[in-house]
Amino acid sequence: MKRFLIAVGLIIALGVAAVAGGYAYWQHRLAAPIALDEPALYQVPAGAGFNQVLRQLEAEGIVQARWPFQLLARLEPEQVPRLRVGEYQLVPGMSGMELVALLGSNNVVTYPLTIPEGWTFRQMRALLDSAPKLENRTAEMSETRSWPYWGVKARFLRAGSFRIPTATTWA
Repeated sequence: MKRFLIAVGLIIALGVAAVAGGYAYWQHRLAAPIALDEPALYQVPAGAGFNQVLRQLEAEGIVQARWPFQLLARLEPEQVPRLRVGEYQLVPGMSGMELVALLGSNNVVTYPLTIPEGWTFRQMRALLDSAPKLENRTAEMSETRSWPYWGVKARFLRAGSFRIPTATTWA
């Protein structure tokens, strides 16, 4: 009986050690830096789910394995933010957890766009048509027909400088 109790105690101790070691390894993988040598842009596409983004990050070699993040989503879903569409600046040395937090933040890359004072709607529309990373949904519409999409009631708009995120559509 004494041997049996020692064997059970040993099995329990080994089980606890295995669980603790597995947990430590999982946490290590989440804290490990992503595999980048230089800053890179990463685009979260519209409608992409967490697992789809993980597959893409793994395929691009940014994360070495997706299983730690999938396990995180299962065991601690509150740690996985809702992904936001946009383009993100990834930097070498950031951890996997920092990457997950970034992809759920509003910290998207933006591009400058300036509309000079006194420009007409037609001039502004030509500028928007030529703006990189901006999708135009009114390209085939006449000028006056596209005004309601903008809430425009006059031919002149307010001048200003704007920061436009990648996934922006106009009108």
